[in-house]
This record gives sequence, C-alpha cells and structure tokens, in this order.
Amino acid sequence: MKRFLLILLLGNMLNSAYAQKLPNVQQASLRAPANVKIDGKADEWGDKYQAFNKATEMFYTICNDDENLYLICHFDPSTPIYTKVLTGGITFLIKDGAKQQSFRYPVFDDHPPGFLRAAKGETVIRKEDDPIVIKNNQTLKDQAKTIEVTGVKNIDSIISIYNEPGIKVAGRFDAGQGYTYELAIPLKHLHLDNNIAQRFEYQILLNGGKNKYPKFLNDNTPVIFNMKAADGSPVSDVELARANEIQRRVLYKNYATTDFSAFYKLSR
Repeated sequence: MKRFLLILLLGNMLNSAYAQKLPNVQQASLRAPANVKIDGKADEWGDKYQAFNKATEMFYTICNDDENLYLICHFDPSTPIYTKVLTGGITFLIKDGAKQQSFRYPVFDDHPPGFLRAAKGETVIRKEDDPIVIKNNQTLKDQAKTIEVTGVKNIDSIISIYNEPGIKVAGRFDAGQGYTYELAIPLKHLHLDNNIAQRFEYQILLNGGKNKYPKFLNDNTPVIFNMKAADGSPVSDVELARANEIQRRVLYKNYATTDFSAFYKLSR
C-alpha cells in the first residue's frame, strides 16, 4: 500500500509539473499523427498535449491533416469532470466571422447517467480491467450515442456517433479514472478554405448540467446557514459571509459553464 501511495503521489506531482510548463492556450499549428484513431485513448499522441487551460483545468491539443480538424482533451479525476463535462458535455465552437459551427458530446437527456467514483479517501491505483473503470466506460458507451451539431449545412442538429457525414467522437476513462475526449471533423463541413492555412477562432465550453445556474449562484442566497468555530461558538457574520462566498465559488466551478477562446491556424 505504501508503494501504491508513493506512486500515486509521484504521478500527481508529475502531472502538476507538466501542466505548469504548458501554455494556457495552444500556441502553434500542428499536423495530426498519421495513425489517428478516435477511440478516447491518447496513445498516438504520446499522452502529451499542447496546452493546459487553467480556467477549465483541461489538457488539450488541436491539430489537423488534409482531411480533418482534431480536438483531443484530457481531464484529471481531481477536476469537476463528473459534474460538468459528463453531464453537459464539451462543446467545440468554430467561428469564422459571423458564421459559427458547434459540436457537443456527450449529449444526455434530463437525467444523465451516474458514473462510479472511488470511495472517499481511497488512493489505490486502478487498472484498465478494474470493475469501476469497466463499468464507467460501458455506461458511457451505452448512453453517449449522439452528437449535437449546429451551423453545419445539410447536417441535422442531433446525429448518431455513427454518422454519414464522418464526424467522429469518443470518450473514455483511463486506469487512473481520468477522462479523455477525441473529436474529428471533416474540413469539408467547416466554413474554412482548406487550400490555405486559414486562421480561425475557436471556443471550448464545459457546459455543466441542466440546472447549471441555480439561484444561489446568481445572488447572495446563503448556502451555509450554521457554522461554528473550533470551540463550538457561532462564527461572526463576516466569517459566515466569507465561508458562503468561498462555497459559492466552488459550486459555480462545479456546475456553471466554463469556457475559453483562442485562435488556431490550419497546418498545411
């Protein structure tokens, strides 16, 4: 067990150090690997990413080849992925002047599935064949079967993940319960000139759930009503207000939409 804890601690330290070395948004154009497979695994990417966005706590890479535009994202299990990404999905929005096109996955109904998590305080390292990992991936496979598409000519707003236009997407939990997301969009469907290295703006949104803007996030409604000091006495109104503000920030991060925008230039 001590060895497991040491490995886990070292892994977390390495991930944190790696994130700190990456830019907040991707800086360069990039050609996609020749062996890209949209399966929710980052093998062909070498498990390396071009940026770590602090607002969304997301590792990501955007790249392209002559046929497709790709987005790959990774979320460590310490981030709010289970209450945000896996309830409201990830939206990839592409802007070209006044034209906008978006792609969202996973798409669930009003009652998104529950995903198993480690027990509170559990720090053991899991394997790909661990029951929790298998169960979560099977739940995702069974219930995340559609993509929401907007602004794309001749493509319906809701399409199957197995679709004729050739839009490919996949998500997968890894052995460490991190979540990896991959998306491939044929360039022919985008408002982009594929013959030039065109620069465009993109926006990535972590949507949160249906009730992502509860009342307490938009006003001063308390979320903590009773709070006592270490000696059991009631805390002051100032301390209670400060605790409420901190808790609202936590809840906002877990529930409300988080996003960022940047630019990418097609690599030719």
